[in-house]
Amino acid sequence: MIRASARTSRRRSHRVVVSSIATACVVLGTAGLAACFDLSGAGPAPDGAGVDASAPDGAADSSPAGEAGNEAGMPLGALVKVADGQTGARFVALSTTEVYWSTGAGSIVAAPRSGGALRPVVQSAGVLDIFIDGPRVVWGSNANNDVAIAYANTDGTGPGSYYGTGGGGLTRIAVDSVAFWGARDINLVRAPRTGSPSTFAQAGTGKVIGLAADGLAVYFFDTETIYRAPGGLNATIFQAKEVPVDIAVDEKSVFWLNGTGTIMRLDKDKAGLEAPKPLTEGIGGLARMALDGDTLYFTAGGSVAGKGKVGAVPKAGGPVTEIAADQNGPFGIAVDATGVYWANYGDGTVMGRKR
Repeated sequence: MIRASARTSRRRSHRVVVSSIATACVVLGTAGLAACFDLSGAGPAPDGAGVDASAPDGAADSSPAGEAGNEAGMPLGALVKVADGQTGARFVALSTTEVYWSTGAGSIVAAPRSGGALRPVVQSAGVLDIFIDGPRVVWGSNANNDVAIAYANTDGTGPGSYYGTGGGGLTRIAVDSVAFWGARDINLVRAPRTGSPSTFAQAGTGKVIGLAADGLAVYFFDTETIYRAPGGLNATIFQAKEVPVDIAVDEKSVFWLNGTGTIMRLDKDKAGLEAPKPLTEGIGGLARMALDGDTLYFTAGGSVAGKGKVGAVPKAGGPVTEIAADQNGPFGIAVDATGVYWANYGDGTVMGRKR
């Protein structure tokens, strides 16, 4: 059940109510492609999140790191603690004035970007992924056999769902300009902004555990295959040997994080014609990423307490910029023209740096 709240509240701690995370992905192909990872639930430390498959815990990043903001072409202000005591904080989204995040207690909370009074927005168990879509906050709900691509106004009023059904299995959602997407077991769910939701089975047989959408197609993967689905027609993009952990797309390219510590890019029109380009190597425990302008931002190293980091790298390749070091379990990340913000599930803090 989803409950709304528009009242202002003092910050408060929440008991962790989190489930495990599924992490896997892949990428490449002909006509488009993708790679991904996922999770669905909450927990003090999502299974596999931020775990480096190629290096010991706490292994140093072998990519060069510049002074914060310099290499990525965006000066950054001082670190800002938006909130603390947010047990199980995991997913993050931004409006023009506030930061939104999920907690392990099954709530979505907002606060001013510079910190201040916390504002409970909605109560919804099993939150996975958060997006700000105009005047609404959109999230995936996967708990108590109540699966939904849900929404509420950013003030907490008018909760509802674009798609809802009994049964579990929702692992990821994505939002683009024409539809809301959900990955559910071996199916994809599409809820168009106008019209009725529809479900279509993926071409493969594995459980969908990651997806991203760009308004023209949705990219998704099971445990070993990446697909691209334009207009509901599934096409195999690539079968990979590595297991990616997150995926993102922009107008030109598909980006993914590998558990082996590489960040990869492949231009959509080069799929099947050229090999993907590694932007970084040796970054232990990559977890999530966000794109803005010419820069890709990421969280990493969350499996070692106090050793996590937030970084940035140009989409075209180049030195890695350290945004923040010594973070405790950084996971979800969001960025826009005025700042970058992330959630540390290890210590329940929500942090940021203004641009």
